[in-house]
Amino acid sequence: MDNIIILVGHQKRDRGRYLIPALNAREIAQRILISRTHLQRILRKIINVGAIGWTGKPFESVMWVDGAFIDEYICWQAVKSHHLDRVFGVVAGQKVD
Repeated sequence: MDNIIILVGHQKRDRGRYLIPALNAREIAQRILISRTHLQRILRKIINVGAIGWTGKPFESVMWVDGAFIDEYICWQAVKSHHLDRVFGVVAGQKVD
């Protein structure tokens, strides 16, 4: 998911979607140390819920990412950051509200 967010960057939504270059599943799988087959299973789940897709031939054409999927990811990251701040505040001996 982080790789997709990096590709989205700072662009603006167009009709509720963001356009990104086609993903290279082999290169991503090698970089994050999982099998290409496993990565494709993960991507298939994301495709099946309508969060990503292609403007043409899968894995070769420009991809789109649903804006609601990005919004959900951003909210999840905010929640995660909040809890990490609380945990590290407790560890550091700071008063946590």
